[in-house]
Amino acid sequence: MLVPPSPHLLRALLLLAACSTSSTAPPPTKPSAQPAPLVAEAPEPARVVAKAPEPLRLSGTLEHQPYDARRKSVESYLGAEFFLNAADGERHVLRPTADHPREELLRFAGQRVEIAAEYTEGELPDPNESYPTEPDGAPMRRGAGMRVLEIRALP
Repeated sequence: MLVPPSPHLLRALLLLAACSTSSTAPPPTKPSAQPAPLVAEAPEPARVVAKAPEPLRLSGTLEHQPYDARRKSVESYLGAEFFLNAADGERHVLRPTADHPREELLRFAGQRVEIAAEYTEGELPDPNESYPTEPDGAPMRRGAGMRVLEIRALP
């Protein structure tokens, strides 16, 4: 004995059939005589020589603010201990370099100096470690600041 299908089942089957036939995909194309190349030929790369930006020249008072590296804090995470309080009111993080190491910057602490520096944006932390965040929730970059290229004391 056959049982007629319920109206709900029929409606679901009709809806399923309607959805499967109304496709937005383009109709299949006939294969061409020549197969398309697997890799498109790349155009000749442009030969652009990027000029390194000129170092910034800044002057102000070099400030040393030591931090306790054993303590978990934003300061110890960022590793910023040298700052240039510029004449225009800006405060720049200074980063030692191989040519101007930490010990040299310590000798200029508290003095008025002129520096040549380039900005470095620092590095993002390993996603598997804990890190402080910016107000928008992005991780703070470690090592951002002005890399010291030249430094001299001002009178």
